[in-house]
Amino acid sequence: MNNYYQPYGSANSCRPPCPPPYPPTPPVTICATGPTGPTGPQGVMGLQGVPGPIGPTGPQGVQGIQGVPGSVGPTGLTGATGATGVTGPTGLTGATGATGVTGPTGATGPIGPTGATGATGATGPIGPTGATGATGATGPIGPTGATGATGATGPTGADGETPTLTIGTVTTGAPSTEAAATITGTAPNFVLNLTIPQGPTGTV
Repeated sequence: MNNYYQPYGSANSCRPPCPPPYPPTPPVTICATGPTGPTGPQGVMGLQGVPGPIGPTGPQGVQGIQGVPGSVGPTGLTGATGATGVTGPTGLTGATGATGVTGPTGATGPIGPTGATGATGATGPIGPTGATGATGATGPIGPTGATGATGATGPTGADGETPTLTIGTVTTGAPSTEAAATITGTAPNFVLNLTIPQGPTGTV
């Protein structure tokens, strides 16, 4: 840009506000450079220019040193109890523990009352037949039965041996009992044993 003010919109114009135009620069005589003079007073600050566009974000700086932790604040109020969560799945069954030592036997309790008689059970199967018992004493002779009908005549038998009948024992029976006779022995020799009841006592 030259040292003269150019109207806004020309090729060499500036965006207002613009600085005042400068007069033409006089010819400069080049001389030897002297020593640097003292710094002059700071001039009046010029008007602020139009802000330029925001530049790109710079890289993040190094993290600063951590500050001293602050004191612990007071405990807050207890919050409301939350809703009960869903019951989780049942865990696996643990291993069976070892059997504990058997405790001492407790004292015998009192005998309880006798219970009601139960129903009669079903009849059991018939047991095996027992051994034959000893022969009991001979019972009294029963009364003589009625005479049966005469049977048919059988065939004539072979001539037998003539039997020999010998009187054996004669026993007196109790009064009012029946007389009895038994034959023992083997053919042709037989023994006749008699039991005769005692007669009633006579009067003198």
